Amino acid sequence: MAEIHVPETLEMGLQVGALVGRTVRVRESEGRNKFDRSCHVAYYVTREDELAGFCVVDLPLSGYLGGALAMIPTSTVQEEIDSGSLGEDLLDAYYEVANIMAALLCADEAPHVRMIGIDEAGKDFEAKVLATIKEPHVRMDIQLEVEDYGSGTMTLLTTPQV
Repeated sequence: MAEIHVPETLEMGLQVGALVGRTVRVRESEGRNKFDRSCHVAYYVTREDELAGFCVVDLPLSGYLGGALAMIPTSTVQEEIDSGSLGEDLLDAYYEVANIMAALLCADEAPHVRMIGIDEAGKDFEAKVLATIKEPHVRMDIQLEVEDYGSGTMTLLTTPQV
């Protein structure tokens, strides 16, 4: 089976920026990103409902991306991030970002991918997710800075497709 498409770092920044309507600067992380229990994990599956991969973002980045998409004032976004969790409106806006980001994982000759949900990292993960974290097929660790909002970390991991 074809591999899941993983965009180049620059393409990721350009596409995410176009999605949220802001300039998004992106760079590769110096090492593996580390996340705490406040991060958000978006799950992507194939048409056969097989886990294709997931995208992990820290709390600040999920807030900044959701805030930029929904045009929520930066002060409001920062207050929610500082509180340690996102409110319903901001979380819903980030959900839309993560859902539309599934298109970044699709390309000609690659399997169709769709998002099935978002969890916080404190959740007990299934064995296949844990195996992918330990040994992903592809891993992309990046830092994104959303114009007028702030920066955070994102890690994209894919599973081998058989």
